[in-house]
Amino acid sequence: MLAFLDHLVHYVEIEIECTRFRRIESGKPVKLNIYKGTLLTWTGSKRALLELIYALFLTMSINNGKISIKELVGFFSHTFNISLPGYHKQKKNVYMKDMDFDSKGNPVVLYIRSNGYKPGPESTPYEWCVTFWDGKAWQTTVVTESDHNYDMGSLFIAEDNWSIVGPTEQGTQAWGVGGELAIWQSSDQGATWQKKLDVTKHSKRAHSYVRRPLNFKAPFCFFWADGHSHDFSKSELYFGNFNGTIYKLPYTMEGDFAKPERISQ
Repeated sequence: MLAFLDHLVHYVEIEIECTRFRRIESGKPVKLNIYKGTLLTWTGSKRALLELIYALFLTMSINNGKISIKELVGFFSHTFNISLPGYHKQKKNVYMKDMDFDSKGNPVVLYIRSNGYKPGPESTPYEWCVTFWDGKAWQTTVVTESDHNYDMGSLFIAEDNWSIVGPTEQGTQAWGVGGELAIWQSSDQGATWQKKLDVTKHSKRAHSYVRRPLNFKAPFCFFWADGHSHDFSKSELYFGNFNGTIYKLPYTMEGDFAKPERISQ
C-alpha cells in the first residue's frame, strides 16, 4: 500500500523538498513525510491511508491528473466518513479484478467475493461484485456467480452504460479457472446488471484473463487466452468486441506479420 501511494505521488508530480501534514484522528496527530515525491513515514491508521488514496484519485480524475500542495493539505483537514464493506469481519475472501472511474471521477471496483481460498464447492458462492462510490456512500451490487476465485474479467465504464467481460459461464472444466465468456451490462450506473450476450460457447478449453486495452478501438476491445483449467495444454490468444465478434491470433507465425482469424459473427 505504501508503494502504491508512492506511485501516486510521483504520478501527480508533486515537487517538494520536505513537507509534513497533520490530521487529528482519535486525538492523535497523523504525520505524512514526503521527500522529493517519496513517502518516508506514515503514522496514521490503514483506514486513514486508504482515505488519502481515495481523495488523491478523486482529485486527480477531476483535475486531469494535477493536484496542488494546498489541495493535498486540505485532505488532512477534511473529515471523511467512508463505510467500506467489512469483508474481514465477514471472513470473506476478495480477489480484485479491475478498477475504473465513472464520468464524475468516482472509483468503481470489480472483484470476486467468496468464502475461502480453496477451489471447489467448499468456497462457494464465487460472487462477481461491483463496489463503487456514488458521491455520498459506497454501494455494492452482485452481478453474477462463477466457480473459481481466479476467474478474471475486466470493467468498462462509459457515461451511459457500464460493462463487464469475463468467464462467468460454466465451461468444460468444472471448478477450474476460466469458463465461457459473457458480457454483462448496467444502464443505471452499476445498480443492476443483465447479461447482454455469450461471447463463447461449447469451447474445448477454458477462457479467462480478459484484459481491457488502453484506449481500445473496435474490434480490439478486449483480449484474453484459453487453456485447460487443470492440465498442461495448448493456449491460444483472442480479441473481440462488444457485439460478440471474436478473432484468434495465429498460433504459429510464418513471418513478421499475419492476419488474425475471425471465428465468430
